[in-house]
Amino acid sequence: PPPPPPPPTPHTTSRCSSAASDVYKRQAMSVLVTDSSFGQKTDPTVDDILQEYIQALGGEETLNSVTSMKLSASQTVHNDEGTSESTDTMLVSGGRWIIRNSQGVRSGFDGSRHWIQPKGYEPKWQTEIRYPFNLRDPVAYPLHLLRFPGTLTFAGQTKVGDFSAFRVCVQPSEPEPTDKIRQTPLEFLFDAKTGLLIQVVFEARKVEFSDYRDVDGVMIPFQRRSTYRFADISSQYETLIQSIEVNPKLDDGLFVAPVGDGRR
Repeated sequence: PPPPPPPPTPHTTSRCSSAASDVYKRQAMSVLVTDSSFGQKTDPTVDDILQEYIQALGGEETLNSVTSMKLSASQTVHNDEGTSESTDTMLVSGGRWIIRNSQGVRSGFDGSRHWIQPKGYEPKWQTEIRYPFNLRDPVAYPLHLLRFPGTLTFAGQTKVGDFSAFRVCVQPSEPEPTDKIRQTPLEFLFDAKTGLLIQVVFEARKVEFSDYRDVDGVMIPFQRRSTYRFADISSQYETLIQSIEVNPKLDDGLFVAPVGDGRR
C-alpha cells in the first residue's frame, strides 16, 4: 500500500512570491476587488479556504469514502499544428492512477513513481516530478491540499472572469531545479461564493475547472481547460468528462508499472 500522507503543514498568511505574481500579471487574469460573499469574510485564512473547499465538495468523510474511481473523458487539443481529439480513460485506486488515451499513450503513478509510455516506445520513469497527485483526480487532489508539502499563503481577492476569488500562493517545501520548468503550482484560486477550486496556475500553464456536478455526494468538475504557454509555443487542452463511476472494483494488477527505459 502507498505510504501514509505527511502530517498537515502549518499555513501562513502573506503576499504571493514574486514568481507567482509575475506569472499572474503576465497572464492578465484578474484585477483586485475588495468584497466577497464567502462566509462574509474579506480576509479568510488559508485553513478557512481549504476547509470550505473540502466541505463544498461533499465533506472530508465523503471524500475519504471514495476508494476507487473510473472516468472516461473526451479531450480536444488546440495548438499551432491544428486540432486533434482523443478519449481518455482514467482509473484511480488507493493513491495510484493510470491513464490510457485513444492515441495509444499510457501514463501512471504506482504509489511511488510516475511513468509514461508513448505508443511504440518502452515506458519512461519521470522521477523529476515531485507532486504525486494528478489534477485529473477529483478526490485525492483536494484531500492532498490539506497536507500540502510546502507553505500556502493567502494573497487577497481577485476577479477571475465573472467570479470573485481568493488567491492562495505556494512555496514548495524543497527547492526545485532551476534548469527545468517548475512542476508544483504557483497558486490556487477558489470561488469566493461556492468555495470550489476554479483555477490552478503553474509556471508555464493554467488549469481551469468548471461545470461542477454531484456524483454520489461528491462535487466533481466535468470540464477542465489547460492552457500551456512557453516561449513562442502555446496549446490548449479541453477535457469533458463523459462518464464516471465511483468505487468500482479494480484489480491491483491494473496499476503495476511496466518495465522499460524509454527506448523504442
